[in-house]
Amino acid sequence: STLGLAYGLGMAEVLISPAMPSTSARSGGIFMPIIKSLAEASGSLPGKTANRLGSFLIVSQMQVSNSPMFLTAAAQNLLCLKLAAEMGVTIPNAWMTWFIGASVPSLLMVILTPLLAYKLIPPELKDTPEAPAQAEKALAEMGPMSTNEKIMAGTMLGAVGLWV
Repeated sequence: STLGLAYGLGMAEVLISPAMPSTSARSGGIFMPIIKSLAEASGSLPGKTANRLGSFLIVSQMQVSNSPMFLTAAAQNLLCLKLAAEMGVTIPNAWMTWFIGASVPSLLMVILTPLLAYKLIPPELKDTPEAPAQAEKALAEMGPMSTNEKIMAGTMLGAVGLWV
């Protein structure tokens, strides 16, 4: 469904945000091209057909930012931690303390934002039964991950693991 698609994009944001400390980079560099492609594939273009799917996905994704959830998800989070330290505040295990404090409101945002966007900007296209077949076809065209892609993925996971 269209709502499920918005939730999937929101969960992808949750997974990517700890490793990419820039909301702008995530939104503009990763999610905008994906949403643009999904909208165009469903015949939703800027202007008269924007309400078919594109407007809903854009509003939903841009409002579901997970920058507050993880200390490493936005540069300003680390700045806040530095400012607190300069004021003499000691925060034990800063990453986990931040996550515990921010996880409930952030998860509520991830859960409620697509639903609220769905009610306020209802897409004309409610179901996307062709989406799984299109995704399988695109994955088949891409082929298996190359050795370099596997090395890059492992390097990123290692870097994030060591960073946290």
